[in-house]
Amino acid sequence: MRRAALLLGSSVLGLLGAQRTRARNEREDRARLYGSDWHPDARFRVVSRPLEYKPSVSVQEGESFLADLYWSGYETRVIRYENTRERVLFFPPAEADVDRNATYRTGAIRSTDELAEGVVTIEFQRPGR
Repeated sequence: MRRAALLLGSSVLGLLGAQRTRARNEREDRARLYGSDWHPDARFRVVSRPLEYKPSVSVQEGESFLADLYWSGYETRVIRYENTRERVLFFPPAEADVDRNATYRTGAIRSTDELAEGVVTIEFQRPGR
């Protein structure tokens, strides 16, 4: 009985660790950007270091902490689409492994963010991943 409980406990801990790793990896493959700047299945390069800029977020008086929470953990970068040479703002999680001048590809829109008007969450990845 005791051995079965230990096996069950270690299995649960293993699953929780795998879920945390998977969640962290999924979060690293997602970023925010303005929906009008999103192009499906487009190649882009990150062409800037992190910028000291956070877009404004509409909140009611006394709720400015929501804007801070919304953007905490995100960086602001500039990307350049390879086919159009267009430069736009890109907001990856700060812990994402985003290499300057590496080539990435946009994926699907995963959500529209109600707190920041016009901002969407997208998937992104390096081609071939």
